[in-house]
Amino acid sequence: MVDDYGQLYTIEGIAAAVIMLVTAYIMLNTTTLYTPADTHVIDMQLQQLGNDALSMMDTTDRVIPSSQGANQSYVSYLSPLEESVRYSDTRNFNNTLKIYANSLYGNPNPVIDSRPLQWNSTIYYRTTGDSVGSYPFANSERNLTGREHYVTVTRWVHLNETPSNNTPGLSDPNVIIPIGPNGMRNEDQVVLLEVLLWRD
Repeated sequence: MVDDYGQLYTIEGIAAAVIMLVTAYIMLNTTTLYTPADTHVIDMQLQQLGNDALSMMDTTDRVIPSSQGANQSYVSYLSPLEESVRYSDTRNFNNTLKIYANSLYGNPNPVIDSRPLQWNSTIYYRTTGDSVGSYPFANSERNLTGREHYVTVTRWVHLNETPSNNTPGLSDPNVIIPIGPNGMRNEDQVVLLEVLLWRD
């Protein structure tokens, strides 16, 4: 015989079943949810690593005295990054970036990561005609094919006017070394170094 108590138990059972099914559905969808933020964590770490490496390359710790005596002052050398850009020294740039970006541990003989970073760099500058020019700078062992998933790291590099004599850091201070390609202004300026970084 069905009375009010039986109907109440039936309604409670149906409500409990619906609540359990909805809860299970929400839990299963929540655990398989793939948020867009998770996909960018590796990119952010790679970009920070590149920024740190370029920042270390743009720091100099070499100075020479410009005068003698009690009022001695110091003139700084160019940073390794400034030297590489000014004199188009891609070999020095590649070697320094390889050590800074790929070293796991160890000094003076660092252990290089088994999946080293690869890079492709370009320099942007203002031409004598006040337009923006660019030229390819340094590349790693592997060239960019276009299929890699890369991040972009940039650094402003200050370049002084081309020196003519008695410049610290030059092996032969009497030799004028040009900056960049033809059409690049020979005066104090800031150029943009853009580095594309990726892992194999």
